[in-house]
Amino acid sequence: MANPDHLAELNKGVQMWNQWRRENPDIIPDLTKANLSGVDLRKADLCQANLSFADLRHAKLSRAKFSDTRFSSANLSKVDLSSANLSKSELKFANFSNSNLSKANLSKSELKFANFSNSNLSKANLSGANLSEAYFRKAFLQQANLSKAVLKAAKFSLTNLSKANLSEADLSLAVMEDANLQNADLTAVQALRTDFIRANLTGACIQDWNINSKTNLGNVQCDYIYLKKEYSLEFSNRHPKNRTFRCGEFTKKFQQASEIRELFFSNGITGFFQSFQELQKQYSDQVISIQELEQKNDNAIAVRLELLPTANQENTQNFYDEQIQLAKVTYALQASTQMIELYKQQNAELVELAKLQAVKSVNLNLETTAMSSSEKFTNNLQDAKIANFANQVSGSARQQANQHNYTSESKSLADAAKEIQSLLEQLSQTYPTDTTAAKFALANEAIQRIENNPSLAQRILSALSAGSSSALEQFLNHPAASFFISALEDWKKTV
Repeated sequence: MANPDHLAELNKGVQMWNQWRRENPDIIPDLTKANLSGVDLRKADLCQANLSFADLRHAKLSRAKFSDTRFSSANLSKVDLSSANLSKSELKFANFSNSNLSKANLSKSELKFANFSNSNLSKANLSGANLSEAYFRKAFLQQANLSKAVLKAAKFSLTNLSKANLSEADLSLAVMEDANLQNADLTAVQALRTDFIRANLTGACIQDWNINSKTNLGNVQCDYIYLKKEYSLEFSNRHPKNRTFRCGEFTKKFQQASEIRELFFSNGITGFFQSFQELQKQYSDQVISIQELEQKNDNAIAVRLELLPTANQENTQNFYDEQIQLAKVTYALQASTQMIELYKQQNAELVELAKLQAVKSVNLNLETTAMSSSEKFTNNLQDAKIANFANQVSGSARQQANQHNYTSESKSLADAAKEIQSLLEQLSQTYPTDTTAAKFALANEAIQRIENNPSLAQRILSALSAGSSSALEQFLNHPAASFFISALEDWKKTV
């Protein structure tokens, strides 16, 4: 229940309430389950207030302040929140039905299971928000920004999303039945098992969208689509160029009827790359999409492939090149993770042996740095000598292990990483990092800059001779770090 003292302050009016907030900045107002239906709260300072389960139907909230406000399960039906700033707010299960949220800022807010049926969200900012299983039936989202939003299993039946920005949003399992997506930006959207039945996709941009055989494009209305978005954000590469799709043509062309293949390669990633080239020739009428790559014991890997119709990829060779690069990055990350787990396991064994030393006077010489499971792994383990120990130490047996921290080598890597980090940050000023293609472009430009600077190139090569690329990556903090490391590996082979 609401704190009665806090509720009493609010009932004195907005002016007195705001004065009380200024005089008591450390108090977090508790208005849980408060009945504020129809109350005039215009310009009220509700920052950090807890309004969970509160009844705010018909409340006047224009120009109120809401930073970090909690509205979980609150009833905000028929409320005017136009242009309100609700970014980073807690709004799970909130009811916004029939409300006005036009131009509101809901970016990065927690809106899971929220109800927006019949609401006006035109030009609202919902970028990066968690809207999983939210309900948008008959809502108005024209020109709304939903980029990078999580929209898993959200309901958009009969929703108007014309000119909305859904780029890089996760629409997996969402229901877009009869939705209006005319001229919407669907660039790099995740639409796995999404239901687009009878949706209108005329003029939408579907560059790099990710759909699968479970995505329903049945009876989609579409005269034409765009296959590319320029850096200016304008759509280009209209398809079809000089006509419109015939009835059912869009669905037939883009509905995927895929075939799944699972393959095992005992000789690791190199063996896969060789076989991948052969598979391309064998299935020349299909596009091979790498769905999953799993590293097994020793050097073996298991790969899950999806075979798709060629019509779904306009530029097949570029697609294959990106697949190979992503496979390299994935393999490198998995190898690094396995090395970390092995290090943790061996550290645990060393700790257990140290405990036995106190009981059985086992002489153990340890030169190691302990690392908790939550710490970031930054140690260089190249050529490290780590003994494997039995669970039991018998008699007066003496076992020794030496794990060397290569201080000078780590410093060399750290210095090289500092220069690379600076270069990547400099390039970020002119190169975007919001798409896979953009990250590849930035990484390749970074390699070109290194090639054109012999002194820098030599320092990086010297650092790599002392440590691995995976260890170098641990020092980098940049969206394109993994892509740079992959490009660096390829470059190192050419010098």
